[in-house]
This record gives sequence, structure tokens and C-alpha cells, in this order.
Amino acid sequence: MDGARSGVLLVGMAFVAVACDGPSRIAAPRETATASRAGAGHEIAEWKHGRIPLVLRDQCDPSTFNAAIGPNTCQATPTVGRRVVFTEFVAQLKQNHNVRGWFNNPGLELATPHSTIDAVNTGGEAHTFTLVAKYGGGIVPLLNSLGGTPDVAPECASMPPSEILAPGQTDHEVLPNKPGRYHYQCCIHPWMKTDVLIGNH
Repeated sequence: MDGARSGVLLVGMAFVAVACDGPSRIAAPRETATASRAGAGHEIAEWKHGRIPLVLRDQCDPSTFNAAIGPNTCQATPTVGRRVVFTEFVAQLKQNHNVRGWFNNPGLELATPHSTIDAVNTGGEAHTFTLVAKYGGGIVPLLNSLGGTPDVAPECASMPPSEILAPGQTDHEVLPNKPGRYHYQCCIHPWMKTDVLIGNH
């Protein structure tokens, strides 16, 4: 078996393992917010009343992703305009170590201690929103290799299946009490990241 074919099979096995729906999670209502744009292309949002909406996005093309990886890897999402075919996804990841269209919005959050982020998966693939001490690789070896993140984040390696969000599910992530900068990433697509700055404000 050639390397490319075995790589696709590795991705397929990993995605099939994470594609199964876990317990349903109910999204909380969105709160009134103030938002602003920061430098370097980062979006910063400060949300009120202790609830912080965040979205996990992707642009997977169902027909090509499901053909290459396996059934139900990617679901059709009506909010996505341009869809990325699987071969383009692989090419972008290999060249750029990320894929445009796979990202957390916003990438930087301002929050108060012990508030809650409601991270909703609005994409067609499974994602996670996982607190890590340091950004690293995820649970799909081929994506780590193509994305230049060979060292798996320990929190991803020990992540329980309940962390995985199927399309439409929401993770209600209670933030730490201690002020500081905290890192959250997708343990499937590790270039999907959000830094949360917790202050005393």
C-alpha cells in the first residue's frame, strides 16, 4: 500500500472514531456584546453577563470528504458558501500548515474569571474546544504531520470522547478563576485556536 493511500486510511480511521455523536449539548442563548477588531487580523470580542458565544467553523465539501475518508465525515451546512474539496484541503495544509475556512471565531477572547464560553460547532466536521497548557498536535497523525505539529498536546492525547462536538453541538466551557492567558485548540484540526485573556475587569 502506498504512503498516500495509507495516510488517507489513517485519517479515515481517526475521523470515523470521532464522528459518532456523543451526548447532546444544548446551546445557551447569546448575550448582548461589544466587539472590536485588533491588529494582526485577530478578532477580539468582549461579551457581557458571563456568557461568551464562540463558533468553530469549517468549509468541508461533503462529497469529496466522505468519499476520501468515510461516510458522515462531513455534513452539508447551509451557512457555508464556498466548500473546500478534500484534495485542496490536504494541499493547503501541507503548504501553509493550516487551511483557510477551518478556524475559531474569534481567535482572541477577553473574559472575566469563571465566565462561560459557549463554543458551538457550526461546521460540517467534528471539532473540539480543548484547554491546553501549550498548543500542539491533535489526535489525527496525518493532519499533525501535514500541519507541522508532530508533538501531540497531552490534553488532546488524554481527551475523553465527550469532548468531541458533532456539527450543531455546543461545548459550555467554564473558564478558570485565575487571571491570565489560556489556550484552547481543536484536537482534530490543531491550527484552530483561540487565546482567552482573563482579567479582573
